Amino acid sequence: MNHMIKTRGYRVELAEIEAVMVAHPAVDEAMALAIPDEASGNTIVTISNSSSLTSTELKRHWAEKLPPLHGTRTGRIS
Repeated sequence: MNHMIKTRGYRVELAEIEAVMVAHPAVDEAMALAIPDEASGNTIVTISNSSSLTSTELKRHWAEKLPPLHGTRTGRIS
């Protein structure tokens, strides 16, 4: 099954986002979902099983591993 989506004109592989998330030591499981958005094509929403990791820490980890085109219209994780 192909999990590639288009957001803000870029093709993004959801499995790549999930792999970066589970690479963080505090995350065992993660899911990236594409939510249809008329303005951007899709908005990427992420879910993880970590209760100890703040969204700021996850955003920092994500920013270090993925190009800024991934994520919401602002290029940030939501």
